[in-house]
Amino acid sequence: MIQAVRVAVCSALCLVRVAAVCAAAVCAATAVFAVPAGAVTLEQIVSHENAALSPAAGRISIGRDGLVYIHHQRSANEDGYLLRLTPDGDEKTGTIIHYAAHGVAANARGEYTVGEAHFAHTATIFDKNFARLAAINTFDGSNYDAPQHVEVGASNDFYGGDVRGKRI
Repeated sequence: MIQAVRVAVCSALCLVRVAAVCAAAVCAATAVFAVPAGAVTLEQIVSHENAALSPAAGRISIGRDGLVYIHHQRSANEDGYLLRLTPDGDEKTGTIIHYAAHGVAANARGEYTVGEAHFAHTATIFDKNFARLAAINTFDGSNYDAPQHVEVGASNDFYGGDVRGKRI
């Protein structure tokens, strides 16, 4: 049965002295273990972004509104993520997007579309406050990859590539 444990930390050694007393006999045993103690640096990088954002998987696009859009498909969780920020990074906001996002394009008004593939086969349009405005779901979803790309023109109209439907 162990009655006491005392730990002393030195600059070069870590000494652990254990005093053990046998319950049946009155005998004491002392053990000393020497373990070298060196300087240990523990470093952890902590992101201040939403946990759903996966920067390594991000795709960058510049909207016609002058903002930077970083988006990605499914990462560690079941959703994609969209981060919208000013070019200098001072102002930023983000939102969860479709898990199979094939692209993001933003017009001069700050409205943006997300190409949502897999079962959705939809291009969904959102306003600058992330509210859903409309959805176009007439893409050929036979291979679960439509729309393959979304873009915005100078007219601020959105376009979606539908390879299997052979149309834009």
